[in-house]
Parts: sequence; C-alpha cells; structure tokens
Amino acid sequence: MKDLEQDIIAGIPFYNGSLHNNLVVSETFLDGLPKENLEASTWGNLQIMPEVSFVICYTADSICLKYYISEPYFKADYKNTYDPVSEDSCVELFIAFGEDPNYYNLEFNALGTCLAAYGPGRHDRQRIPENLIKTITHALAWRVYLPEENNYQWTFTIDIPLAVFCHSDLKSLEGKPARANVYKCGDKLFEPHYLIWNAIQTDEPDFHQPQFFKKVSFEDLAP
Repeated sequence: MKDLEQDIIAGIPFYNGSLHNNLVVSETFLDGLPKENLEASTWGNLQIMPEVSFVICYTADSICLKYYISEPYFKADYKNTYDPVSEDSCVELFIAFGEDPNYYNLEFNALGTCLAAYGPGRHDRQRIPENLIKTITHALAWRVYLPEENNYQWTFTIDIPLAVFCHSDLKSLEGKPARANVYKCGDKLFEPHYLIWNAIQTDEPDFHQPQFFKKVSFEDLAP
C-alpha cells in the first residue's frame, strides 16, 4: 500500500483464496505484503516504546489483518465476548464503509477475545451479535520472549467474515471506498500505550474519532 495523497491509500490488496480456515498456511502471502507502521500517539510518556506494524488484505468474503508486535509488557486476561479487551495487550480495527457515517470497532486481545460494535460515536454503540463475532478466526504466534530486555514479540492474525459487518450491505468489497484506523493499546498495562495508524489530534486518549480515519479502497480483483 502506497500513499496517493496525504490521507489516501492506494488500495487493500485482494487474496484469491480463503484464509478463514487456513490462517497459518496463509502466512507466506501475508508476510509478503508491505507493512504499515503504527506510530506513538501524543498521549502519555513511555520509557520503552512498543513497535507495531500490520498488513491487511481482503478476500471474496472477509478482511484479514496480521499484526507484528514487540512490547515491554503483555497482558491477556479477558476471556468473554464484549469484555474490555483494551485493558489487555490489544489490537483494534475501526472501519466505516462507503458514505455510512457509522463505523465498526473490532477489538481483540491475544486470546482472540473480541469486543465489536457499530454506531456513530463512542457513546452510541450497538453490539455486534455474539454468534457473528464467533465466526472470526484468529491465530496467535509467539516469536520470542527476551526476559533480559523485558521484550515480548508476537504476531496476531485475524480473518473477519463480511457477515460480521451486519449493518452494511457487503456482497463484495471490490472497488468499495472505506475509512479506517488501526490501533494497538494496553490501557491497564504497567505503562499504558496508544499506537495509531492515522494520527488523532485530541488531548485525551480516544480512538473513537472517525474524523481522523484514513481513506482506503479495496483493489480490483485480478482478471
């Protein structure tokens, strides 16, 4: 993905196959995609900065992301759908499709526990039904833990069926415009952190800022 303009991405690539039940085998494809970095926000003053990047693609029936994470503290306590996973080591995708003023937030800890909802802002959210959330596939892989450096390195892959975006008519994503932001956080870690794909200009931590989402598009399918 390359910038065409300041806030426009050339496109989310298409994968001609199914990743949903084959995430480990798909690693070769995902690892070959250009990585996008998450940058530190202006919120907080960290002594050790986590390093996080991600890749994203789409298939005929899903959106898939893989996160590459190196962080000094790790937490994965929550196990129930809709738990406040942002308090754990957490990755997040916020996305709105077309001209819809509402957006989806999908938040995951390393156990795959998910909080997902839809609405126009932080305080007007409708939970995505749990039966749809449970169709999301995830894969966690530890790369290494270096205790002498207090450094956890892990990857996390999620494949989100289009049916999860149940308030949108998504028969196909090909050529469809969207707006999105991608995050990594840990509200209850020893040192809380907030990493962001597209910068948010607020005084206090708040990922629910759709005016700062980045414009994206889904590339045309190969002939």
